Amino acid sequence: LDEFPSIGYMPIIKKGSGYIAGFKLKLLTIYQNISQLNEIYGVEGAKTLMSAHPCRIIYAVSEEDDAKKISEKLGYITTKS
Repeated sequence: LDEFPSIGYMPIIKKGSGYIAGFKLKLLTIYQNISQLNEIYGVEGAKTLMSAHPCRIIYAVSEEDDAKKISEKLGYITTKS
């Protein structure tokens, strides 16, 4: 769903996002920053939606808070070359 926040609040997406994986379906929502989801679905609703997405594509993060959250999710790794 491109520009996901532009379609507004969709209760079926919020409720169904956790069940989708059981039907071997994937939901790809595209939004500019996490605050858009927070505004529409609330902080907890946004967390629920994001946790139901097993794959994330992240590109050109412009919000510092979003960058910090993404960095924390990615974690740290040390490699030897």
